[in-house]
Amino acid sequence: MTIRVLIYPRISTTKQTQGESVEDQIKACTQLAKKEGYSTNEIKIYRETGSGRNEHRPVFEKMIDYARETSKIERIYIWDIDRLTRAGAGHYLRITKELDKIGVELVDVAGVIQRKRNSLEGTGGAFGKDFEYDWSNASPSEGAEIQKAHEAENEARKILLRTIKPQIGNIQKGYEARGANYGFRNSKIRIEETGKKKTIREIVPTEAQFLREMYELTVRAVDPLKICERLNRKGFKTRERNKWNKEHIRIIGKTGGNKLTPRRMWELIESVSYAGFKCEKWTWGHLVKAQHAHIVPLDLWNKANQQKYKIIKSSTSPSGWQLLNVKKGKKRLYMKENPEYRFKKLIRCSECQKPLKGSASKGKSGKRFPAYHCSRGHKRVSMGGKELESLLKKRLSGMIFAPPFANLLELGIKELWLMQLRTLNQELINSGEQINELREKAKTISNKIDLLSNPDLIKQKELDYEDIVNEIKTLEGERNKKEYTEKDVIKIMKYVRHFVEHLDELVLGADDQALLQGFWELIFEETPTLEAIKSGTLKISPVIQLKETFEKNENALVAPRGIEPLLQE
Repeated sequence: MTIRVLIYPRISTTKQTQGESVEDQIKACTQLAKKEGYSTNEIKIYRETGSGRNEHRPVFEKMIDYARETSKIERIYIWDIDRLTRAGAGHYLRITKELDKIGVELVDVAGVIQRKRNSLEGTGGAFGKDFEYDWSNASPSEGAEIQKAHEAENEARKILLRTIKPQIGNIQKGYEARGANYGFRNSKIRIEETGKKKTIREIVPTEAQFLREMYELTVRAVDPLKICERLNRKGFKTRERNKWNKEHIRIIGKTGGNKLTPRRMWELIESVSYAGFKCEKWTWGHLVKAQHAHIVPLDLWNKANQQKYKIIKSSTSPSGWQLLNVKKGKKRLYMKENPEYRFKKLIRCSECQKPLKGSASKGKSGKRFPAYHCSRGHKRVSMGGKELESLLKKRLSGMIFAPPFANLLELGIKELWLMQLRTLNQELINSGEQINELREKAKTISNKIDLLSNPDLIKQKELDYEDIVNEIKTLEGERNKKEYTEKDVIKIMKYVRHFVEHLDELVLGADDQALLQGFWELIFEETPTLEAIKSGTLKISPVIQLKETFEKNENALVAPRGIEPLLQE
């Protein structure tokens, strides 16, 4: 029998088992479909596990493609509008518009959605059938549907706020909010002060012994291949995890359980969690002392990573600790940011609307050619890195900040800069006092080292002395900066005015990824696609306007012809 009806049950996680479980949704939708004359053989079910806030869901998109290709699909049944989407009214309207285009009716068990009807009924009279237009054919419940979609989005936001906000706080205090990595397992403890439970990591002895041996052998400069062979012989295997199908309702296999490789070994060696620290996006890449015990002591971690990284105490870091890139003497960026592909999260694929990927291919000469691309189930879309930046420069050079906003921006920057100067100059005075105190501490430690005989104590004091020397160097670098005055602010404001009128230099010159993203969100009303950048059909925010010369040269301004001819002045 031909499939005529689709059912779409969705849950956010596999743990969602009460009230709106997949089984409850399927049962209610099936009963309604049968009540309205459809048989079991005419029903096809598309289950999905995933957030309704995601506009691009694989199972949902597969269902829509099936409905589009199979012209006999009449209806899609859902439990409620919030099962269809939690991405807001705009996304809901895009879905309903697409379903209208392919001739599929959306039905909800909750009964909010009503059938569309022609508001021009009776206008045909004795002359023929009733007149009908796209604007006259509408559902009386459209306002209620939009309100419901808006409420679903707000509810999702409230749920995330209740869960994510405390999780960020816990991470910043050294507790856990994610799955444990190799060598640890998550465990709950009760905090006496608040009586609440927190998640921390506890050591898994069988896995920790492999890690300790790995660090010790690395310090002894044993060849990585030999380290891997030795640990594999002893039974090292990565953790096994369940592999689920796309609907996330059935386990179809296992992942992991692999032997140690040099690449995996270095990933483990460089993980700061084994030295008792945390470093991730919710700490803005800063090191935080974890609440769990370390698997290897700090000095062993530093020795194993001595060719690349080093963890030191730092008075300039908000957490008091810093991860240095030894080769460059700079703080290591712990987030996955490659400056060669800084636009990959800021531009969407024209086909699937997902962020672009970035990678480089090698030519015959051995030279690398970075490019942005996407081929997620569709024809490959790509553009070279240099070509994209050149095109972005062209588009951005034709934009300026709208005059009212530009004036407010300049005034705001000037006030902020003056405030920063007062703070900076005071900090420079304080740093001189701190340097003197640190020199006294260094002198005291140096004197104590001469009196000690225990090798372990001498080593610890030497490390303390080295940390203080590094702090002194950092503070001296800050102190050597000149003390700015208001005359300098006037010079700086000239640069500000220049950048306000030259957005291409402002945006493309941003070294920091967070700053670049901030500019991007300010300029564009929605994340641009690669095709929009090529064609120049970008949706810019109200604070941005096109330069007059650019507008005349780049755009063909055609006035639309209406029912009446345009009036001539």
